[in-house]
Formats: sequence, structure tokens, C-alpha cells
Amino acid sequence: MLVQEAYGVYDEKLLSGGPGWFNSDRFDLEAKVDSAEEANLKGLTYRQRADMLQALLADRFKLEVHYAVKTFPVFNLVVGKGGPRLKPTRVPQNDMGIGITCQVLQNRHGYTERQDCVVGSLEGLLQGDTGRSVIDKTGLTGHYDFELRWRPESTSPTTAIDENAPFIFNALQEQLGLKLEPSTAPLKVLVVDHAEHPSEN
Repeated sequence: MLVQEAYGVYDEKLLSGGPGWFNSDRFDLEAKVDSAEEANLKGLTYRQRADMLQALLADRFKLEVHYAVKTFPVFNLVVGKGGPRLKPTRVPQNDMGIGITCQVLQNRHGYTERQDCVVGSLEGLLQGDTGRSVIDKTGLTGHYDFELRWRPESTSPTTAIDENAPFIFNALQEQLGLKLEPSTAPLKVLVVDHAEHPSEN
């Protein structure tokens, strides 16, 4: 999980390698910042903070990684025949200065409500319900407010399901004017070459 956060790789098939304890042993991670650097830290983007985590993992876990490219089945997210049904955000925040391109107001399995979002923010959500990586091919560059309600393919016993909601493919077309087209694409895979248990402080 720490490696996924540091490198922005949340799709398990795009993370490979690592020792046997990588997905079982747990650690408490505490990082301190010099008081003189606190003001600068507040202005860092999400990506810059993640880069700092990469350096920490390399130092404490002796983490070594490289990227490889492999072709996978994917879905391309494209605009439907009737055009997009997305409401442009009236006053976009331009990622709020911290690398975030979406304000998620509500998010549960089967429903999401978002403001000031780029279309690419849907990629992770759609991947979870389709089982494939999703690539934004809409060409839409604006920020939008929208909500999406769908019936999940799989759920846990505690998940509330709207039996009248369409499945994700139909929901996208009916509610947002977007659709998913099957394709293949070369994707970067993060390969863990080496990692060690950290010594205790």
C-alpha cells in the first residue's frame, strides 16, 4: 500500500514483484519535518508529497524499482453519439493548488456525486466495476459537476443496491453521455526489484 501511494499505482495488476512479506507485514510510518520547512510543505502538490514518500521508502526499506511495459485489455472512455451530458463547473478551482482535480461530495459503491472534476477522474472508479484499466479518450478538457448512479456487478452483503439502476455501461451513456469501448493498450508496470525490512529506530 505504501508503494502504491508513493508511485500512484492503484491497479494491482500494474504492480509486480517484491518479497513474500510485501503484502502481509505491517508497519507504522512516522515522518517528521523540520520546523523551518513546514510552510513550504503546505504548498506541495499531492505528487510532490508522493515523491517524498518514494525517497523515504528507498532510504528505510532499500526499495528499488523499475518500469516495464505490457499490453493489457482496457476500456477507452469516449463521448457517446448524443454528445456529453456533463454540467461545466461555473468557477473551476484549477486543481486547488495541491494536485487534486476533483471534489468528491459523495462516493459509495453504486453512486458518486462530484464537483469541479476532469473526466479523467472517472478512470479509477470505472476500473473497479469493469475489471479493466480505463483510459480517457473523450478529448474533454473542462471541469464538470456530475452524479452517476449505477447497479454494481458485485457487492458485499452490506452494500445497499438500487435494483432499478442500470449497470455501469448503460449508466454512463444514459446519465453522462459517455461510453466504454473495449480495446488493448500498452501500460506501465511498476516492478519491485528489491526491498528489505527496515531496521528499528
